[in-house]
Amino acid sequence: MNLLVTILYGQFEKGRQVYRLEQDVEFLGWEHQVGVYKGFPTDLVSLPWLLRLVASPTGRWAIGAIFHDMLYHTHYLPRKEADLLFYKIMKDHDVPAWKAVPAYYLVRWFGWYRYNQYKKDINNYRRYGYVENIKR
Repeated sequence: MNLLVTILYGQFEKGRQVYRLEQDVEFLGWEHQVGVYKGFPTDLVSLPWLLRLVASPTGRWAIGAIFHDMLYHTHYLPRKEADLLFYKIMKDHDVPAWKAVPAYYLVRWFGWYRYNQYKKDINNYRRYGYVENIKR
C-alpha cells in the first residue's frame, strides 16, 4: 500500500515531526474493522531519538503506526488489542520480523504511559477514525 502523508513543518509532538494523513485507510483485523480518516495527525513510528539514528519513522511499518496512534488516542480498543493490531498490520505489510517484533515489544513494555496520557483527549480524536466489531 502506498501511503500518502504530508509533513506538517514546524509541528512536533514530543520532539517528533507530525504528519497529516491524506487519504482514508482501513484494515480488517481478526475481530475488528478499523478505519482512520484523512486529516489524522500522526508522528508515524514513535521512535526514541537514539533509535531514529538507525531506523526511520517512515516505511512499510508506518501504516501500522497510524492505526496504532489512532487507537491509542481514541481508546477504541484496550491497549493490548491495539498493540496486537499494530503487529498484525506490520506483518500483513511485509515488515521484516527483525523490525516488527522489537516494535511490538517496545509498545507492549513502554506504551502504557502514552496510552494513559491520551485519556484526556479521547473525544478530540474520535472524529479521525472508527472501530467496528465483525463476526466471523
